[in-house]
Amino acid sequence: MVDFAKELLGSASIKEDEEKETRPLTVDFAQELMSGAKSPEQFLPLKKTQPAISDPTKSADLLTSFIGGVPTDKKASIKYFAEKRGIPESRYKIIDGEVAYLGDDGKFYKEIAGLGSSLAYYAPDVLEAVPEVATGIATAPAVLTGPGGLAFSAAATGGVSSAANMIRQQIGRQISGQEIDPTQTAISGLLGAGTQMIPGGASKVVERNLVRDIASIDETALRDLLKKSQAQGIELTPAELTNLSSLMGQQRVVGNIPASSKTMQTFYEGRETQQIQPAVEKFLQSLSKTEDIAEAGSKGQSALLASKAELEAARERATEPLYRQAFELSDPVNVKPIVDKIDGLLKTAKGSQKTKLLKFKELLYTEKPRLDAEGNEIMANVLDDRLPSLQNAKFEMDREFKDEAFGSMDKKSQAQLTSIQQDLVQAMGKNNPMYLEANKVFADLSKPLEEFATSKAGLSLTALSRDNLNQFADRLFESNSVSAINYAKQQIKSVDPDAWNSVTRAFLQKQWQQAKKPSARQQGMKLDTGGTWANMLFGDIERQKALRAALEPSQYQALRDLSQVLEASAKVKKLGSDTAFNAEIIKQMKDQAKGDPLAMAALGAGTALQPQNWGAKISDWAVERRFANDADKIAQIITSPDGIKKLRELRQMSPTSARSWAKLAQLLNMYGILEAKE
Repeated sequence: MVDFAKELLGSASIKEDEEKETRPLTVDFAQELMSGAKSPEQFLPLKKTQPAISDPTKSADLLTSFIGGVPTDKKASIKYFAEKRGIPESRYKIIDGEVAYLGDDGKFYKEIAGLGSSLAYYAPDVLEAVPEVATGIATAPAVLTGPGGLAFSAAATGGVSSAANMIRQQIGRQISGQEIDPTQTAISGLLGAGTQMIPGGASKVVERNLVRDIASIDETALRDLLKKSQAQGIELTPAELTNLSSLMGQQRVVGNIPASSKTMQTFYEGRETQQIQPAVEKFLQSLSKTEDIAEAGSKGQSALLASKAELEAARERATEPLYRQAFELSDPVNVKPIVDKIDGLLKTAKGSQKTKLLKFKELLYTEKPRLDAEGNEIMANVLDDRLPSLQNAKFEMDREFKDEAFGSMDKKSQAQLTSIQQDLVQAMGKNNPMYLEANKVFADLSKPLEEFATSKAGLSLTALSRDNLNQFADRLFESNSVSAINYAKQQIKSVDPDAWNSVTRAFLQKQWQQAKKPSARQQGMKLDTGGTWANMLFGDIERQKALRAALEPSQYQALRDLSQVLEASAKVKKLGSDTAFNAEIIKQMKDQAKGDPLAMAALGAGTALQPQNWGAKISDWAVERRFANDADKIAQIITSPDGIKKLRELRQMSPTSARSWAKLAQLLNMYGILEAKE
């Protein structure tokens, strides 16, 4: 019999609770916090994800666990488990990567719990890998016979792997209607073909999860980088050659844990002093033998000045005959209108303008002998009408226009002064067409000198004092101006090609010195100097353009090849990760503390209360013991000259159980992509 009154009251109570949860809060948060009555998280109810309970008595039996592990899709596995329990699939969830179902008591329970159930569930993974492993081992001798044997072995192993995966998916389809995934089958075949010698069936679980990482290897780039590193005499590790995140994570960690840090430190320091630095020095020597930066600056400046002198000499050689002929055949020049113009300007001129007007007027006069009233010969100032003499007056006016006084005048005053020179030139050419012809040639040949005067070469580089010649290369490259570099290169190489090579070497050498310079807080040898140098040169697009302009194509390519190797050598963070190193030391101290009798008693008591933890403790101990050996072995492979040939061994370091693989992968910082089963 239903108690309707109770049901109604109960419903009302529920409704009140719902309204209470949804109505606006009227809590004085400040008062509550200041009084200490409540913590912030107590103001609103927090819904936490319910953890799944690991209870072997409520998990699937061995046969159900085995069959449920056959589908490669967890949704298909859930469908099968739901049918066996006779409950809807909606009561299943994936909690912390494991299949769990909602019990009648409102709690979630792991479908796979306990050693037996776990082994049964993962058995299909191992069984799928067994045929491939057997085929790989059986056909391994064929690999040694040449490319044909390698192709046969790879094809056989890959074919068996694909077939095993397809059979498993077909069985999964029969069990729970799993959809067939051809991509998964293809990946299994490719992975099997590429990795024939697998140490154990369980390792296949991890390798399948690594497939994305392995598949990302660019074989062409790998071979190219390997060839360049061998040419430079710089050893690169498998991680540096392949750029695989998994291997880079391993290399980074083994360089910062006690078990292997010494091996990695020895390798890094030896490579730095015996390979990287000599390779850079060798390249610099190939550019120029001039090692002193100031000496290189002196060579560059001398070449620029010589280039300017040659431009002036070329102009002189071309125009001198023209002017000589024009002067020999010249007619007198009338400069009286020009003097009258100057006199008119002098009436209002002041200061430096007046000074220059008087100077210009003086240039238009000359002394000639005259007879005075008594018939005596005297020297008198008369207007100069000689073309050669007035040409010199024009040159003197040019010099007047270049001084500081002229530059400080207002534009109107400057225009008045320059117009006087223009009038003079016009008067000189009025009856002397050959003179105007010579002037045109002179103007054309003056353009290169004007360009020189306005370039960085003329404005800055030739103006450096001898004490500052060590700044010559830096001054040229500081703005990464391709036009300035091209012009300076053209002028210097036209006089002394080696001087230009000395300048470019000086710049690269200065960058190299900065890259090697230790920091004030540095401890021990500075590593990755080559990578730092390469980044200084090629980390900026504008700098790349500047270097391409400065160097010959073959020189630029040689520098680019060297930089690629140096960049690769610096991909992995080196020694000095205090966080990782200290965490390992602290853990070792904790393990030593467990040997204390009181700690052992507490551990035993806790285990008695939770006996299921025994498996975890034994597994943790095994992983810790294995970790040190694996880390050192990985370090040995990383630093081996033929480390790239041992890539497979890096996937054979860990214990064979899927769970231990995952634990070791975390210790090796393989960035969380490895799981026992997705």
